[in-house]
Amino acid sequence: MASYVCYPCGSLPRDSPVRSVAASPVEALAAAIGVDGAVHIVDDEGSLAVDRPIDSRTSKEPTVLCWHPREPTLIIGWHDGRVQSVSVSQDGKASVFEGGADHKSAIVDIVVSPEGGRVLSTDSAGVACVWRFDGRGRFSRLHTYRSAGGGSALTKSVWVPTRVPDGSGGTASLMAFFAGTDGGWLVYGDDQGNCNRVGGDFRAPIDVLEYDPASRRMVVITRDLAMAVLEVGPSAKPTLVTRAKLAVRASRGITATAWLGQGVLSTATGEEPAARAWLVGQGEGAGSSFLVKLSAKGRAIPRSDRVSAVAFLGSRSLLALGTVEGRVLVLRRVAAQEAGAGAGAAAPAARP
Repeated sequence: MASYVCYPCGSLPRDSPVRSVAASPVEALAAAIGVDGAVHIVDDEGSLAVDRPIDSRTSKEPTVLCWHPREPTLIIGWHDGRVQSVSVSQDGKASVFEGGADHKSAIVDIVVSPEGGRVLSTDSAGVACVWRFDGRGRFSRLHTYRSAGGGSALTKSVWVPTRVPDGSGGTASLMAFFAGTDGGWLVYGDDQGNCNRVGGDFRAPIDVLEYDPASRRMVVITRDLAMAVLEVGPSAKPTLVTRAKLAVRASRGITATAWLGQGVLSTATGEEPAARAWLVGQGEGAGSSFLVKLSAKGRAIPRSDRVSAVAFLGSRSLLALGTVEGRVLVLRRVAAQEAGAGAGAAAPAARP
């Protein structure tokens, strides 16, 4: 059984909630939004990784944290519409760069394209911006879509790399994105200036938008827990695969998601003592779910606690669950003959 060590983050206000956390995929760095309205970047021992927290120049607070997939660069969205990048050097210096004033409302989502060259930011007024990232912590605006949401706030968004005809008999790479709205519409856009609605009315705000490049499946989950699975073709045209109503306790919608493998999406709601995994591929089982079970040797969390966050590290088959009461559980996927089909070995970390 592996063991896990918990380090307190000394720069964060003590005994106060942390509003959001994001971990870098390339360095041992994490960023957290504290109740003080600052962004704290820490290392894997809880110490500040930069010389100071990132504070707002105004009274507005940060709303979104997103790490670059290939650089130790954090991108921050703010309530007043600002978009910043913070590049962390080896000597603990933070180089801060701010994009143009294209957003006037709170940033609701930021996503970086898989290869790292494009950044998409969306806001509560329905404006979407596509930025070019230069690999040195700086980005410049490519396109601003001021009516992307059609009068509705944009919610979640994903990049979908695709290829389109180039006019000479071949194909060219195109970075496309999809975004959901709180009016229940699906929006298509790309880095070439195109943006329009492509999905029918889902009749409720879109709270979850996930894309699995291996299967080219996109999953839409609305606040009223309707799930639609779409296949995204080579030209980025979405085709409905299946619909299902999720049988889960979630009066406030889904709080976190993570892919557990091709065609399997895990969700947490903050209202159940476990996470669920949903089959989102084609076939008879599409839309069905199974609970992510804990060790049969005893309960890892009390019955009163609820799972509110989920993350998965595929390279090591580790699933991490965060709970409402502040516990962290790490589950290792094991063979059926070792622990019974569907079971996992859980190692609770110390509570912060």
